Amino acid sequence: MEENKVVQKREDKIKKWFSVKYNLALTLILIVAFAIRFYFYLQTQNQPLWWDESEYMSAAKSFAGIGQYHLSTIRLPGFPLMAAAFFFLGIQSEPVIRFFLLFLPSIILIFLTYRIMSEMYSDKRIALISTAILSVLWESLFYSNRFHTENISLIFEFLAIFILFKCYMKKENAWFIKPKFALPVIALFIAACILIRPGNIIFIPALLAFIPILNYKFIVERKKISYPILIILLLGALFILFNLKNIPIISVNYHPENPIVFKTLEVFYGFYQPALFIPGLLFYFFLFGIILSLFYFWIKLPLIKNFSRNKDNLDFKSDIFNALLIISVLGSFIFLLRTPSFEFRWFFAFLPGMFAFTGIGLTKISDYFSKVTKSKGIVGFIFIVLFVVCLYGQFTFSKSIIENKKESYLEVKEAGLWLKENSNNDDVVITSSVPQISYYSERKVYDFTFNSLISNFQENVTAFNQEILKSKPRYLILSAFEPVFTPKWAYSWPNETNSVISKAYFQNNNQKQPILIIYELKYEGS
Repeated sequence: MEENKVVQKREDKIKKWFSVKYNLALTLILIVAFAIRFYFYLQTQNQPLWWDESEYMSAAKSFAGIGQYHLSTIRLPGFPLMAAAFFFLGIQSEPVIRFFLLFLPSIILIFLTYRIMSEMYSDKRIALISTAILSVLWESLFYSNRFHTENISLIFEFLAIFILFKCYMKKENAWFIKPKFALPVIALFIAACILIRPGNIIFIPALLAFIPILNYKFIVERKKISYPILIILLLGALFILFNLKNIPIISVNYHPENPIVFKTLEVFYGFYQPALFIPGLLFYFFLFGIILSLFYFWIKLPLIKNFSRNKDNLDFKSDIFNALLIISVLGSFIFLLRTPSFEFRWFFAFLPGMFAFTGIGLTKISDYFSKVTKSKGIVGFIFIVLFVVCLYGQFTFSKSIIENKKESYLEVKEAGLWLKENSNNDDVVITSSVPQISYYSERKVYDFTFNSLISNFQENVTAFNQEILKSKPRYLILSAFEPVFTPKWAYSWPNETNSVISKAYFQNNNQKQPILIIYELKYEGS
């Protein structure tokens, strides 16, 4: 009898959940997102690892006592330590590790997108639009199949934002987290985010700027206490700003010698790829949304004087935060990093802002035409169709990239696995593809500088020969991969030494043009 009551209670909860139209739409989005990601997971579960992936995974193996690899200074050990747990437990299956470190986090991230947008905006359509876009956003889909840090790092950023709105601003409990613990929990999530991906530090200024704005009324009323604190914080921020070169986590990417780069403003259009006959429609929704929000910001500016930690003016507060988020990330790239070229994944930190303003633009335009034509159902249907077409365009673009790239660097992977099977544990390898060969072969690997022992390696063949005699590596790999890290003299070096070809991989089936060659080095007296 008691069991029947439990079953009935669960059935009632499910019926209540699906009775809300937005929950039904969210469930559909999550199912489609799961299906798409699982489809790509099956295709890419054994794809070769690229340079960055191999760095993380080689370090993970090293942490677990497998192989010898030192993580580069521009990366922190958060992600490799998570991967190392699998190797430590004896789990070396890439499909298994991919499922837990890539596939599941990508699904969690989609659900978190809905949660934070639902906390930010009263119109749940914005949350649904944001969730649907992330489900098929081409760059996000692509890196959901790579051993990269973007998704897991974003999970902690999104959790920090969720707690900021749910617990700190609205003073509501979130799971086991109470409002009085909101700031320490936010700090912990930020620390986890940065430990996994240092580059996401660029979203922190948005949080630091938003919290005083949110407490504007309190600050003014308690100015004797709050003003000195704000001055100290401002001075601290200025001190950090003028000492960026001395902060290791920032200095490696800080380039004040370069000109200011406004080209990064193109990132929004690049995220929203054209769909079939509709060129960049999502971008224009975003553009309209942010312009409209800035206009309303100008109108509602006096409301900031009454800002407190509550639900009042929720949409306006959310617009401010999302604008700050975009400004913080874009400003970092334009004025601090100043990179002449970029990858879209570097901007993932501002995705909530980009999604929010896209949703605002789409809903406002749809509502306007519904009001003008007095045909809410028809207009709504048309906009849904247009939106789905845009999402389909994202999917097809993602599909083409993922399928075209899933076998790239295959020869490097095969070479590494061949070395693992045909070499001894103490053998040393020379290659330009250091992280990949380290990961697959689990051997000690040097590059042509002998891991920076040789300066000016493009010309210094004499120093290279001296190091060869000291270290006595058994194998040397030459390939068409990573040509920047391979000196020109290296391609003729084996012909001038006592070395033999152990294994070769070719670019095409006629086996006339080798793309990678493994040489075994011979020494006098051996």
